[in-house]
Amino acid sequence: MHMARLLDSSREPQEYSLHKISKFYQKEYNNYYKKMLEFVSKSNTLSDEEKQALEIYKSTVETHDVKVSMNKLFARKKLLKNGAEGKIFEV
Repeated sequence: MHMARLLDSSREPQEYSLHKISKFYQKEYNNYYKKMLEFVSKSNTLSDEEKQALEIYKSTVETHDVKVSMNKLFARKKLLKNGAEGKIFEV
């Protein structure tokens, strides 16, 4: 995040969170990722087995989310004292 401040100091202080920085550069990252996969797949040094594995990988992974929030991964609804689920999520 400190490097992002050096790269672009005109942003507001709230714009330097990891989530917002990764969203900003996600399209650029996905384009670079696709170019690298194309470059590797055109390589003559790959065996047939490696080419098949690369094709399977490319078909399963189209784009990458650069950052996934902790709430999306680990949050569960808070249990109330009576055992029912509440409305608030906790990590």
